[in-house]
Amino acid sequence: MKFIHLSDLHIGKMLERYRLIEDQRFILDQIVDIIEAESPDAVLISGDVYDRSVPPEETVDVLGDFLVRISRITLPNGGKMQIFLSSGNHDSAERLAFCRALLKESGLHISPVYDGNIEPFVMKDEFGEVYIYMLPFLKPVYVREALKNIYRKQYNIGPNDFIEEDHPFAAAVKQLEKISSYNDAVKKAIELMNVDPEKRNIILTHQFLANSRTCDSEMPNVGGLDAIDAELYHDFNYVALGHLHTPQKLNTEGGNKNVVYYCGTPLKYSFSEEMSKSVAVVSIDGEGCVDLRKIPLTPLRDLRTIRGTFDEIISSQQGSTDYIRVILEDKQLLSHFSNDLKKLFPNLVTIDTKAARLESTGGTFSSDDISPDIGPAAIFKQFFKIMNDRDMTDDEEKHIVSLIESVIEDMSSGSKGEI
Repeated sequence: MKFIHLSDLHIGKMLERYRLIEDQRFILDQIVDIIEAESPDAVLISGDVYDRSVPPEETVDVLGDFLVRISRITLPNGGKMQIFLSSGNHDSAERLAFCRALLKESGLHISPVYDGNIEPFVMKDEFGEVYIYMLPFLKPVYVREALKNIYRKQYNIGPNDFIEEDHPFAAAVKQLEKISSYNDAVKKAIELMNVDPEKRNIILTHQFLANSRTCDSEMPNVGGLDAIDAELYHDFNYVALGHLHTPQKLNTEGGNKNVVYYCGTPLKYSFSEEMSKSVAVVSIDGEGCVDLRKIPLTPLRDLRTIRGTFDEIISSQQGSTDYIRVILEDKQLLSHFSNDLKKLFPNLVTIDTKAARLESTGGTFSSDDISPDIGPAAIFKQFFKIMNDRDMTDDEEKHIVSLIESVIEDMSSGSKGEI
């Protein structure tokens, strides 16, 4: 059985001030062509189809058009294409789940709001059954609330009923406090699925797995509080991951019978993602062994970094509509640099000088590099030199002194606001 694995479409996302909707339409058209050529049995979309939980109308239309076009692809055996779509942390699980029962009749299966009960969809090939589970993005509170509602029904407890401390319901709810981490939450959710490890199983999930590579367009929790152990998914032959934007396969003890894979985003959404983007084609045989290959995607406009001095860039670079970050290595920056670079690169995203300065000073600076017992203007002069590898000009020094004096005057005149 063959699948196409996608995730993190982030329809509606912006790159700084640039709207990417045209780029997203272009890459989704390319993905439809790949799906038509590959003729998979199903398409797996592992969350973050939108960039916002309340998506603008245009983005809803883009996703709707994409899903309709996939659903109309007829398989070689005459069967209907199946589409599995689970919600991510950027999506609204409630909004995505609208009319899911009706859409299911068209071959579009959408994960519900998590309620503690995940039933697999069963597909069949010449080797037998394949069980597909869809696990939406989970937080500990989602699992606790879902189980609490299950216990209410079990003990016939109303939302406003008074509960004695020795009531079984109170004891059951007390036990839910043990589900305190993301790992606890996913572990409990998978336990409740009662997965048969003797069957061929696939899961769509949208979480941050420990020991995986992140990039600038993602926001993992501080201290790894949202990290999940990949071994929780040991009963699944293929784990179709979403959430992280870098394509990557995580090592597990199960080998090709337990493949855990982030397919990544179809487009580059930050300059830390300057790697090839692709679509994952997944095949599973009768023994549950998984074969994974990637089909590269070509964007309408690439996202890339150019570095060098201003003169080097102007003399060596062709004009381009790509999304460009320029790292300037000039000792002194002139006012016309920005305008001239924008003429060469109309989709210029940023001009970065800090990166080059930090590299020239060993990559870091700290307050230890600055003398503490001097006035604010002198402190700023030291900071300026560390960051720019040169002294301030007289005009620059006069300007900063004027700004500092203005702030001091405002504070002494009675302003109590924080700076």
